[in-house]
Amino acid sequence: MNKPVCCKYEVTLRVDGLFSLKSKRSLVGRLKAVLGTRWKVCVCESHRQDDLKYIGLTIAYLASTRNQAEDILHRLGVALEEESNGIIESSELSTC
Repeated sequence: MNKPVCCKYEVTLRVDGLFSLKSKRSLVGRLKAVLGTRWKVCVCESHRQDDLKYIGLTIAYLASTRNQAEDILHRLGVALEEESNGIIESSELSTC
């Protein structure tokens, strides 16, 4: 039996069209709710909190195998870009 893989995914999204921190917080809250509900992952806004052009998130999740972890990572990236209408500027996956 394989040992589960604990993953930490740090991602920075560039999002244009936000004109206030209030609208950014609303978008971040929606992203956290969608990802948490749909993907059963833990999400927090971890960096770039006062920057209107960027959203910095850290996402933690468990996977059965390294291949499944990478598949989840790819699908999370697609979902993030679709839900935010943004572009992933940088990302890093690490295991814990």
